[in-house]
Amino acid sequence: MKRISFWITIIGLMVMSAGFVSCNDDDDKNNGENNNVWNGGENGGENGGENGGNNGGNNGGTTTPTAPTNVSATTQSSSSISVSWSAVSGATSYEVYYESGSSTTKVLAGTVSTTSYSHTGLQASTTYYYYIKSVNSTGKSDYSSYGVATTSSSGGGGNPVVTKPSVPTGVTASNIGSVQLPTIQISWNSVQDATSYKVYRSSSASGTYTLLGTATYTSYSDYSPITGQNYYKVSAVNSAGESAQSSYTSYNHSPSTQLSPCPPVYGSCTVSGTSMTLRWTVSTSSGCGTPTKATLKALNPSTNEWVDVQVLSGTATSVTFNCGMYTNSSTGYVNVGILLSNDKGNGSLSRVYDTKNNKWIY
Repeated sequence: MKRISFWITIIGLMVMSAGFVSCNDDDDKNNGENNNVWNGGENGGENGGENGGNNGGNNGGTTTPTAPTNVSATTQSSSSISVSWSAVSGATSYEVYYESGSSTTKVLAGTVSTTSYSHTGLQASTTYYYYIKSVNSTGKSDYSSYGVATTSSSGGGGNPVVTKPSVPTGVTASNIGSVQLPTIQISWNSVQDATSYKVYRSSSASGTYTLLGTATYTSYSDYSPITGQNYYKVSAVNSAGESAQSSYTSYNHSPSTQLSPCPPVYGSCTVSGTSMTLRWTVSTSSGCGTPTKATLKALNPSTNEWVDVQVLSGTATSVTFNCGMYTNSSTGYVNVGILLSNDKGNGSLSRVYDTKNNKWIY
């Protein structure tokens, strides 16, 4: 009986031991699975168990990004501010927040994937504080340190709104050169905020004005005016654009009326008895004005003075008259000539006829 009890005891112990091993095996498995999951998360999936380890390995390299640095805000106008910051590694986007005036409530202005943001629609003369958050699939960073800027006033300030300049006034034109070498100077009043000016010219007041040139001061010189009336207009320019053209001013570049005539060019002059005919042409060369009248002049041999014998139109090219009373009895010479003139001066050249030898001396 003792031997039988002994074996029963041994068998019981083995059964109990087997039961404990079974329990321990389950616990060890669970512990192994748990350990593998944790190891998968820590080691990025290198030693992970089943799904938990793999998932841990896939997400092990993604972390919440840090807050951006070097946040800067720059005034653009009375209604806009530009904000920029340094890029953050791992960030896929950025959220831009602001506080305005004395308020400490942060308001989301917008989300961007770049490292700058233009905040528009702001109030003039108002201070804005900007804070940036970095964002990725894991989450968002804390707020960055702030950047601050103040919008300019609506009428000016540090960076006022740039608008097109006003139309230039006081436009004038005058010739500061000569009639033969003209320099038509166009001048006007300075325009506030203008950085340059454009000068236009036309041959008629209501015609098409073409660009003549650009000036950075309040005058411009036209060295090649067209013959006749020159009409000028001026516009003001800055970064916002070009103003409308000014009212026109004009200058009449007409050398033929602004210069005195040149002497006549004599042609075939003839004498028959005491009847003398002078023939001439009017020079149209550069520097010669257009005559408004032609005066036949002769030297009175009694008084030795030149007298007006006949006044003709400026277009006349010949005249016939009795030269008997103008013949010098001693020499037989007749001194005559045509005086071409306008309101700018005269152009004269006399001729001498020798009645004794019946020839023109000069």
